[in-house]
Amino acid sequence: GGGQCVDMPLTGGWASTTCAALGASSCPGWPFETMCGYCDHDVIGENCCRCGGGSGGGGDSSPSPSPSPSPSPSPSPSPSPSPSPSPSPTGPAVCGTWSEVCSGCPGGSSACFQCTTDPAKWQCPGGGPGPSPSPSPSPSPSPSPSPSPSPSPSPSTSPSPSPASSPGSSACSGLSIHAAIQEQGLDPDTDLLLGSTRATWEDLCEVVVAWNGRFSAIPFLAEADAGNNLLTLAAFLGNAAQESADFVACEEYINPCQGVCSGGNAEDYRDALWGTCYQVPVPTADSFDKTGSLPADACGTSGQVTCVDWDGRPHSGDSCWYGKGALQLTWNCNYAKANTLLREIGLEIDICADPDSICTDGQTFWAGSLAYWMMSVSPYYLQDHRIDTAMNCIKSGCSAPYPGTWTGSGAAVRRANYQGYLSKLTGGAAPAPAPSPTPSPSPSPSPSPSPSPSPAP
Repeated sequence: GGGQCVDMPLTGGWASTTCAALGASSCPGWPFETMCGYCDHDVIGENCCRCGGGSGGGGDSSPSPSPSPSPSPSPSPSPSPSPSPSPSPTGPAVCGTWSEVCSGCPGGSSACFQCTTDPAKWQCPGGGPGPSPSPSPSPSPSPSPSPSPSPSPSPSTSPSPSPASSPGSSACSGLSIHAAIQEQGLDPDTDLLLGSTRATWEDLCEVVVAWNGRFSAIPFLAEADAGNNLLTLAAFLGNAAQESADFVACEEYINPCQGVCSGGNAEDYRDALWGTCYQVPVPTADSFDKTGSLPADACGTSGQVTCVDWDGRPHSGDSCWYGKGALQLTWNCNYAKANTLLREIGLEIDICADPDSICTDGQTFWAGSLAYWMMSVSPYYLQDHRIDTAMNCIKSGCSAPYPGTWTGSGAAVRRANYQGYLSKLTGGAAPAPAPSPTPSPSPSPSPSPSPSPSPAP
C-alpha cells in the first residue's frame, strides 16, 4: 500500500523458497531483473517481480522482460543461462518437434527439454523459439529451483529440478523420470550407477536427449504414464548392471579369463555363424523402419578391422564382434545396425571401422546399448512392461512379449537388479504397468542377438 511494493510469500510448488533466494541466483547472460528467467512464471512474477518486487528486480516498477517465443530473433537481450549454474528451465511452454523448437533455442539445442504437457515434444527454457509465432497463453508447471539453499521435492505435477549429481543439467532435469529421482532423494551416479567410473548419469541423459530429439516418434523414457517410465528405467539399468559388471566393464570378459567371466570366446561371433543381416534400420524423419538387409559382413570391415579385448590382447577380422557397452552389443550385424543409428544422433564414432570406439567415453558406453534396446527390445517390451520380456529380447531375441518366467543367462541377477532399482525409484511401491498409448514402433521380429552367455554375471 501507499505506493510501496514488497516481496510476497510464494505458493504452490514454489512455497519452499523465497523471492530473496531466487533473486540471489546467478545466471550469466540473463538480465539481472529477470531473476534468471523465473519472472516468466506467473507465481514468481506476481510475488517477486512486479512493481519492484524481488531481490533481483532492480526496483523497476514494470513487469520484467522475458525471452520471446517468436521464431524470429528476439529483441530481448538474452542467451539462455549456461547449463551449469542455472536453475531448471521455466517460462511459457512452447512445444513442438525437435526441429521446430530446439534448433533455435538461445542456448543451443542442448538446452531443450521434454515438454511438460506432452513428453513426445520439446520446449526451450523460458519459452524460446517454437512452431507458434506468438507466446503460448497457457503456463505449464515449473520445477522447483535447484539453486535454493534447501530445496524440497517438487510436486508430482511439476518437472523436477536438476539431479544431485549434476545441478543445473538441462539434459537430466528435462527427462520425465527425474521427478521420481528427486522425490526419493537419490544421487543417480551413486545410487543408480553404483559409483561407476566408466560412465555418469549425465552421460546417459545426454544420449537419451539426443535420441529423443532425432527419433521423436519413438522416444525413450517418455511415455505419458510416469510409472511405465520407471519400470523401463529399472529394466534397462537392471540388465545393463548385470552385463557390465555393475557399470565397470565395457568389453566382454572373454576367454582366457578367470573369475568373473562371460565364458565366451572372440571367435564365437564369427560372421558365418550369423548369416545375412536382416531388419537393418532405415532412418525416417522422426523414426526408423527395419526394412534393410546386409550380407553376413554387415559392417563391411571384417577383412581389416582390429580391436583389443579387456585384457589388452589384440584381435582382428570377425573376432572383434564380442560384447561391448552397457548392454553388451555383439555380432557384426548388430554393430552395423547400431552404427547407423549412432550417426543419426550425432555421435562421431564409427563402430564398424573401430569396434573399440564403443568404449571411448561415457556417452558411447550408453549409446550403442540404447540403440540396441530401441531396435530389438523396446517394440516388444512396451507391450507388457515386464522384466521377463526385456531379458528374453536382450539375450535370446524376440518377436513378441515373453509369456512366462524367463530363466536364461543371468536371470536371477537381472531380476534382483530390476527389483532393487524399482525399490529405489519408488520407495518400495512398484507401479503397475499401464497400457502404452501408442502401438509398438516396429512389429517385425528381431534377430537373436547372441546365443552365448552374458559377458558379465
